Amino acid sequence: MIFDSVVLNNFGAYLGRHEIDLSVSRDRPIILIGALNGSGKTTLLDAMQLALYGKNAKCSGRDRVGYTDYLASMINRNAPPHQGASVEFNFRTRHGGKDTHMRLVRTWTKKGAAVKESFEVYRGAMLDSVASERWVEFVEEFMPAKMADLFFFDGEKIEALADPVTASDLLREGVHTLLGIDLVEDLKTSLLQVERKRKVDTVSKDEKAELIRIEAEYAEMQRAISERSQRRAGIQNLIDDLDKREAATMNAFKRSGGELIGKRDALIERRDHLAERKVELEDELRALAGSSLPLAIVGDLLESTLQKANEARIGKQARMLRAEAETRDDEIVRFILAAGGSPSVSNQLRAFLVADRAHRYQVVEGLDSFPDSLLDQFSRQALKEAKTRLSKVSSDHKDVIEKLSEAERNLSAIPSDESVQPILQQLEQCRRERIEFETSMRAVDEELRSLRYKADRLKGQAAREAQRLGERLTRDQVSSRVISHSSRAREMLETFGQLLLSENLHKLEDAILERYQALLRKKTLVKKIVIDPDSFQILLSSADGHLVPADRLSAGERQLLAVATLWGLSRESGRKLPTVIDTPLSRLDSLHRTALVRSYFPKAGSQVILLSTDEEIVGRYSEMLAPHVAKHYTIVHDEANKTSRFENEYFSDEAFA
Repeated sequence: MIFDSVVLNNFGAYLGRHEIDLSVSRDRPIILIGALNGSGKTTLLDAMQLALYGKNAKCSGRDRVGYTDYLASMINRNAPPHQGASVEFNFRTRHGGKDTHMRLVRTWTKKGAAVKESFEVYRGAMLDSVASERWVEFVEEFMPAKMADLFFFDGEKIEALADPVTASDLLREGVHTLLGIDLVEDLKTSLLQVERKRKVDTVSKDEKAELIRIEAEYAEMQRAISERSQRRAGIQNLIDDLDKREAATMNAFKRSGGELIGKRDALIERRDHLAERKVELEDELRALAGSSLPLAIVGDLLESTLQKANEARIGKQARMLRAEAETRDDEIVRFILAAGGSPSVSNQLRAFLVADRAHRYQVVEGLDSFPDSLLDQFSRQALKEAKTRLSKVSSDHKDVIEKLSEAERNLSAIPSDESVQPILQQLEQCRRERIEFETSMRAVDEELRSLRYKADRLKGQAAREAQRLGERLTRDQVSSRVISHSSRAREMLETFGQLLLSENLHKLEDAILERYQALLRKKTLVKKIVIDPDSFQILLSSADGHLVPADRLSAGERQLLAVATLWGLSRESGRKLPTVIDTPLSRLDSLHRTALVRSYFPKAGSQVILLSTDEEIVGRYSEMLAPHVAKHYTIVHDEANKTSRFENEYFSDEAFA
């Protein structure tokens, strides 16, 4: 069996949907998950067990509350009430000689004080309705619930096994589960109950009067419980019908526009604001129309006119310069003549100057009609900006008109208070009925709790009375034969259990010894391990052959022995199952931590999931595990989004940023 992924939705500290990929490879069997205390590390372990075992799961804090109360408490408090919570578990296993992909989906929601749970099992992509209904039986094929402690455990379990006082009980429970001795004990108990019943049946009527009275009272209690249960179911049906009626009424209220009544003032305010904005935009459009913007209609003609005006200005400037040059040139010629120059030279100079002026100051004729002010009055940049502004204002004006029309349509769709009054009265009637039904439900639940308590007490009284009567000799021949055969069967089962234990205990001792020596730094410290079949106390044989109890070891050596015990039990179970360890190094010193990291974790199974704090598998321990790690994760609590999440880094600064 290999875990592929776990999906948490609104479960515990995880708000929304969170998926973690747990797939591994043969040479890298370890998934390393780091988390600070309180961020959701144990919650992930609980989710796996809850998905597998439901009400039989040994989740943290589960022993203090009932199953439905536990489910309700695990719905994330920030999740929308209608969503509820769910856990999804994907894994691969061998079934019918083939690899099969399984997906378990456990979903629950809370409505009032009630919790409604659904559970579905998929083989591949297909829903397996038979497995969904009988999963308690099916799960025993993959991972029996009684063996879960061998594969799901934490540092506290290691510490408990390291304590000689509690280790014997835990080891006894593990061995009995592993070898099926608990089933033998259950069968012996059932046979003993048959014997007691037979003994009671042979007692006279007068002797059974008290038992008959108790049983009659118990039957009356059961009848009352059945009657109250039926009444509760009837009230629940009424509540379900009320839910449908209330939903239909609310839909009618929405269709009639009733939801808009509460928005009337806001809609009026929005309409008035849009109307004011429309006026502002129209004023700006009129201002643009009164500027030079209309000339943009004849843009090409205007551009040609401006060019002509510019040419006229240049021509005028050229004429002025030519006139000035002509006056200067005449003065030069006169100066040369007055200085004694010959007329011939003067005439040549005059001709040169005339030609030079004609070349320098060319004048385009016919442009004198364009005034100079035409170029100063218009600006191409201003006209371009006016066109851009016109486009923006026109778009805003169109948008405002559409929104104003929508606001007016919404206002016209608002019904009058009188038209929706009957629907509001129906909704109020539904509210009053709900209060009445829920009050009745609470009263019935209280009666049921009281009746069940009394019934349990009467059941105990009946058992004690039957035991008292059963101690007498039987007078019925048939009952005597049944009692005799049952007694012999119990003796045979007792012998069978002892033989089963004796035959397999040696294998377990060898398995634990092998794994303990793999963890020990001093390989010759222990030569043999012996488990007392009565007390289940672990005794160790040293090199000189003397047996000593485990409490003679140091604290660290006892903890390694505890790990070796769990390791040996899981291997002797014959099941290739993943191992999940929460806070694996929390109770160990550095020397013995190294032994676990180097020798146990890489070999604990074909898939090993380690949930570590920031004070355990870090530094050199993380480096030692690195060649065997398939994936690293860190569980980070995101305070801003009020949820924990999985990061693909292991205790990195980015993960906690």
